[in-house]
Order: sequence, then C-alpha cells, then structure tokens
Amino acid sequence: MENRSKVRILSALAFALFWLCPAALPKGTDVKFDGTVTKVEESTTTTGTVTVRVVGFDIPVKVTADSDIVLHGDKVGLAGIKVNGFVKVDGFFSSSGIVADEIQILDDAKGEFRLRGPVTAVATSAAGTTITVLGVAVLVDADTTLERRGPNGGITLADLQTGVPVDTTGTQENGVLVASRVKVGNRDDDAVRVQFDGKITSNSDGRLQADTQGGGIAVVLVTNATVVKGTLAVGEMIRVKGTLNSQLEVVADRIIVEGQEDRDDHEGEEHFRKEVNLLPVTSGITLKGEANVEYKKNGDGGVGQKLKVEIRKAEPGKEYRILVTFGSAAAVDFGPIVSDARGNAGVRFSSNPKGKERDLKPLLQTKTVRDITKLQISDSSKTVLIEGSF
Repeated sequence: MENRSKVRILSALAFALFWLCPAALPKGTDVKFDGTVTKVEESTTTTGTVTVRVVGFDIPVKVTADSDIVLHGDKVGLAGIKVNGFVKVDGFFSSSGIVADEIQILDDAKGEFRLRGPVTAVATSAAGTTITVLGVAVLVDADTTLERRGPNGGITLADLQTGVPVDTTGTQENGVLVASRVKVGNRDDDAVRVQFDGKITSNSDGRLQADTQGGGIAVVLVTNATVVKGTLAVGEMIRVKGTLNSQLEVVADRIIVEGQEDRDDHEGEEHFRKEVNLLPVTSGITLKGEANVEYKKNGDGGVGQKLKVEIRKAEPGKEYRILVTFGSAAAVDFGPIVSDARGNAGVRFSSNPKGKERDLKPLLQTKTVRDITKLQISDSSKTVLIEGSF
C-alpha cells in the first residue's frame, strides 16, 4: 500500500493542481466514485468483493489486505461494510478489475442511510408515502424535505413516481427507514469519474488500451466529443479524464499526451459544479454534511456562483460556523448555520441572492467558488468538527 501510494497523487489538492502545472505527468488516481452497497462477499476476514451501485449499474470492487476501510476516521475492516450502506471508493485498475485503495463508509446503514437510484414502487398509507429504491422501502412523511435538482422548480409527493431517479437520506426509526430528504433528478457528477495516467499499449479505431502501471489495463474510448492534446501513439504516456460505462470502459472526456500540458484552470468552462461530503475529523462525532459549489457563465457574459451547505445529526437548535479555505490561505468565516429541532440545517449562498439566500460576492472578494479547496463546520469556538476537500 505504501509503495503504491508513492506513485499516486494522495490529496484532492494535488489532484486538481495537475491542470495548473506544466510538469511531466505524475501518477494519478484511477477511479473515484460513491454509491450504495448491494453485495458484500468475504473471501477472508480482510479480502473479498464489494458491489457498489452507481446510478444505473453495479461495480464490483476488489478488497485486498492493502485496502483501507474507514468509518469516521477509524479503520474497521471488511466486516464494517454492510448492504445498503453508502460508501466512497478510491481505487485503481488491475488485472482482476477495480481494486480499492480506500473505501470510506459514509452512512453505515445502521442508524443512518442513503440510497440513490430509480423509484421502483410507490405506496401510500396513513403514515405517509413509501417509495422503494434499490429494493429498500423508505417512508416519506410530513417532515421529509422534497427537492428537485436543476432549474425545473419545486416538487410534490405526486412527483414521486416509478422510474424517477432519487437521492434519499434519512434515519432508521423503530425499524422503519424514514427519509429526512429526497432529491429528484440526477446530479451532474452522478457518473463514475475516472482520472489516471498510463502508457498507450494499443490504439485501434478510437479504442485505446493503456497500461495504468497499477497491474492492469484500462480500455479507453475516444469519441467525437473527446478533447485530445497530442498524438495518441503506442508508447506515449497520457493522462485521461472521463467516465466509466457499464462495461467498465473509460469514455474519455479529455486525453493529454505527456509534454502537451498547458494551463487549464476552468477559465473556459461554461459550467462547473462539484459536491463533497463533510465527514468527522475525529471519532465520536456524529455530525455529517454535504457542500456543493456551482459556477455558471450566463448568456449575457455574466457569471452566476452558488454555494450550498447542509448538515445533519447536529445538536438540535445549536449554532455552528461555516469555514471556507481558498488554496493555502487561512480559512474564511462564512457565517453561522443553525440546526433545527431534528438536528438538520441548510444554508445557500449566491452571487445573485434571492429570498433567504446569502450574498456570496463580499465573501469571495477576488476569488471564485472554483478556488475553494476545503469547507469545514466548527462549533462556536472554531473547533473544527467535520470537513471536506474539493
């Protein structure tokens, strides 16, 4: 594990800074994704296969003795992964498939759950509306927050129909999974994002094979939409960014041949969006959350920026602080976030605020949301409780 880690970029910051530095290609992380566990097969107490469903298809992930499985910062081993748990996988291509470097257990399917996929059944009762997602029944009651992704407006219970994609989170209460939030629609980053460095071993009609130097070969599909910098010749070192399809092939968004790097800090992008999970910095903290940023160029040449922060499992009625870091600078206090009676809270910032949205412009000053590298939630004394890196 240690030797393999030496040839990989180990932080999200270094992962992003590749695009800013015209240096030789370093070794990159292969596969990153999150999803719901549908199967756990143990070969031994430390090895086996975990199957993770990611909006549309299942991905088998090999777990070896070198794989780290982490819950709230503590290593828990393969036994800590449960069916219906929500996990984040960092892995790499190998001759046996995708192998886990690390699996973070985000929701452990005991007291808290998260399910993402299409609704397969809907039923109503006196308690509320029960939807089935990934074969699991989830109660949507009067306290559930309903949201729709994108610009298409609000949502009602009537919109929760069979076939609709949802992302639902909640808790188990008296043996029943009760949703605290249901989001309808797919996210921009629902696809399995892939980035790796490798050497081209074959190139045939838009279908590359690349040695990822992790013990395996990745199949890379080059489409008309793929941005290619350099000549894709056998023997060339390349960096690939793309998504994984159901055949576990990489559909390339971008391929850069070594020596063809240049500055690319999203300045040409019309729409940039990213979401991170906010996880405890030490064991014993139950607080969790999410944060996402959005940068979008408007048709009139202007720019719209947004930041959304949500927390859950907080102390009811307690004030916390939102701390935002840009690069290596000191954290900036973005103000309070106060939990409700159920321990949940959400704050929205916008460069063009409406309603209860907070004004983002004076907080950003000369920066943009694309420059945010870390977001933390602290208590009133500025002791950090949870954090996530962009």
